[in-house]
Amino acid sequence: MNRFAALLAAVAVAIAAPPARAQEDMPPPMPEGQFYGRPHGGLFLQLDAAIGYMSTSSSAGGVDVSAAGFAGELGAAVGVRLDDLVLAGQYWILGSGSPTVTAGGVSSYNSGAAVYLSGVGFTFLFHFSDGWYMSATPSITRLSVAYNGQTESSDQGFGARFAIGNASYLGRGPVTASLALYLYLSSNTTSGPYSPTWGTAGIALGGTFGIN
Repeated sequence: MNRFAALLAAVAVAIAAPPARAQEDMPPPMPEGQFYGRPHGGLFLQLDAAIGYMSTSSSAGGVDVSAAGFAGELGAAVGVRLDDLVLAGQYWILGSGSPTVTAGGVSSYNSGAAVYLSGVGFTFLFHFSDGWYMSATPSITRLSVAYNGQTESSDQGFGARFAIGNASYLGRGPVTASLALYLYLSSNTTSGPYSPTWGTAGIALGGTFGIN
């Protein structure tokens, strides 16, 4: 009886051991929404929208002129992800409707005017652990003013868009979403008797939706 019990116990251990080893070899399940640790590489596609504030100013003929106000931004990027580095082409536009215009120290609210800063550039985006990322987008920019159905634009200038954010996967697919803080800088020259140079800066908080 004792030998039978010992043999039965040995069989039970032999049957139970393989599943236990197999379970030990399996990687732990990845929590939903975790970004870092996903397979890297492949297509990168991202759309973003943000709201914030922008200001542009210049001095023409000894008169200081500026326009500032709340702004909205839209952007799109397409590229490739190489491990934790993303290389992508980027288009973005930051605009303020009805800005406050100041000329020679006198301010006025222009409900029919709008100021836009648009840029096309190349994005370098680096992912850190836990979904955090930073990006820089050196860009060719253009500053435009719309008023009474007419639009005047500056010459092409140089600017950049910077971002810091935190991204998460939505479920277990390749779709991601993130919350990000953006900074915009640009310098543009306009044609004219004085050829003034306009310095523009903006800051915005927004979100992204993409595939990577």
